Amino acid sequence: MVNSNFGSFYVPHLNVQTNSNLSFSLIKVSELIDWVIKNNGEYLAIADYYPYEFLRFYNLCKERKIKPVIGIKVITKIGEKQCLVTIYPQNGSAYKELIKKLFNASSLDQVFLLEDVLSCQNNCLIVFSVHNLKDIVYFSQQSFFLTKEKANSQIYLGFDFHIKEPKKELPAHILPYLLPFFAVKTLAQEDVSLLESLFKTSLTQSFLSIDTRQKFISYLSEKDFFPFCTNDKLFYGIILTRLKDFLHRIELKFSFSSKSVVNKNDFTELKSRCEQALFYLTKSSREKYEARLEEELQIINKLGYTRYFLIFSDIINDLRKQNIIVGPGRGSAVSSLVAYLLGITKIDPLEYNLFFERFLNEKRKSPPDIDIDIENQKEVINYLQNKYGRNQIARVATRQKVGWKKAFQESAKIINYGKRRTIIDENQLKEIMSCVKDETLKEDLKTKALQTKFSTLFALAGKIKSFYFNSSLHASGFVISENKKKPLTQLLPLQPDKDCLISYYSEKELNFLGLKKYDFLNLTSLGTLQEIKKILGEEQLPKCNLRDKNAWKLLSNGLVSGIPQLDTVSFRELINYFQPQTFADLVLILALNRPGARKNIEIIREQKLKNQRETFSSPELNQILSETYGSLVFEEQISQIFTFIFNCSFAEGEIYRRNLTDISKKRL
Repeated sequence: MVNSNFGSFYVPHLNVQTNSNLSFSLIKVSELIDWVIKNNGEYLAIADYYPYEFLRFYNLCKERKIKPVIGIKVITKIGEKQCLVTIYPQNGSAYKELIKKLFNASSLDQVFLLEDVLSCQNNCLIVFSVHNLKDIVYFSQQSFFLTKEKANSQIYLGFDFHIKEPKKELPAHILPYLLPFFAVKTLAQEDVSLLESLFKTSLTQSFLSIDTRQKFISYLSEKDFFPFCTNDKLFYGIILTRLKDFLHRIELKFSFSSKSVVNKNDFTELKSRCEQALFYLTKSSREKYEARLEEELQIINKLGYTRYFLIFSDIINDLRKQNIIVGPGRGSAVSSLVAYLLGITKIDPLEYNLFFERFLNEKRKSPPDIDIDIENQKEVINYLQNKYGRNQIARVATRQKVGWKKAFQESAKIINYGKRRTIIDENQLKEIMSCVKDETLKEDLKTKALQTKFSTLFALAGKIKSFYFNSSLHASGFVISENKKKPLTQLLPLQPDKDCLISYYSEKELNFLGLKKYDFLNLTSLGTLQEIKKILGEEQLPKCNLRDKNAWKLLSNGLVSGIPQLDTVSFRELINYFQPQTFADLVLILALNRPGARKNIEIIREQKLKNQRETFSSPELNQILSETYGSLVFEEQISQIFTFIFNCSFAEGEIYRRNLTDISKKRL
């Protein structure tokens, strides 16, 4: 807090960088919000390079009644000098225009023209970063700092060093433009030395060089930062007043719609298509199918996924007409009768007793996913662009964290740096890295012993592993906008690519904007099926007979080359062990071919050979576990058990199961 002649107020740093945007920072957005709430802050500013979490930051600030300030960092050149500039939109429309302008550029680290940067000053505040007195003198000679209209200026110089006597050391006309602009990259004082040590490792190569060269203040402090700025108290009072004025000039308000526009005709269309498909199905228990269809349609309509199903259906049926092979469906989507009737999936969920609530239910907050395997993703991209327009389609980007193994390597370098003898040698590091499985730490006694022995290394690695250091493409995720009047370029920050636009926003942000993610996964084995079709001279592949004895004989002999999920060493071992003869056998073996479930292999095989099942005093439990011979193998079995124990719906049982697997939720 700062006490001055204009009252007492919390002074936020303008140049706080988060780890959400591939910046060399330890600050997480959620932790930053908590810190400001704890210190009674009215404003909170962040200044990041990429907009991965701007929308989340804005929403969290609004939820906690904090005024958000968002700065976007870009690189420009003045003459031959490369400069870092942070642009702060003053309102919601300015933010949207700035996002549209900056993130439709040709590359992530493009150097922007100075005139393009200065053109933003109509409704944005612009801060040029300076790191020494020489930089300030250089900027003082630029035409845009020689204007007489200082009072209305939108341009500032942000300094990150101590100015002992500003009146003696600097030109008088530049003083009104100065703002304290120390880069803040950590919340805790003890992390300062860690960040400084990281500059000595190869980890910096993963970040923008202009960012890793930047100086930073020790840590985000609630205390007065006068000692960092100057010895001149009068000058300090003036720049604090200027900082307060800077903040008051920003009022970010966004009018984002969190729901898609509902068209009543869509539900009528969806219902009509499903009922027509059901009419042609030759099923004996038609009443059961009609009841299930009605139940699914009501939930789909209530949760706003009517259009989602129609779009998916149109796309998949069009792809099949174009002779592009589409998979039969995967994951929980195959539990939907609506998806089956629309031709999105090829699995009858009632025939295999699949629960729709596993895919979509009112109790679950996370959006559902329909994952579709396709033969050639590039052809699908071309199809989508031709159908909807190039600016209506984008791929979803993902960010990669450093992870435990890389974090251990970099931490060892820090500990060994400058030491006469090696503190942690290669063999010790190898042993430590063996504690990592699937990028999580094991919880065995060996890991705990190593954590005690190498406590500093584990503490360092725990900090480093949270760094986002790289962006890549989601393997299957696409976002589609049907509204030609509102192309994605007006809705999202996008990065162009040679084949398709790329969205910076993840599924959660897309959902908030009323946009859905569509998943089309490139599966090379489907290309093999296309070749088989050509060899057979058939337009369509023959229908699969699940009772074909010759097929099961081939499978039991381990002839599974090129078949997804089956063509692995571990699965071949299970095939030899179980000798599957039915589709139910195959489903069970696939479920057992996972780390947690493998412990049941011996018990289930023994029970299967004897044609016996583990029995319990409860008939309900016996029924739930009958297909897995009395062992718990499938996730839906857990949900069914919760449904039985708590006498609740399957949808509620599914939520109990999800909470059980989420360590952060300790409620049942």
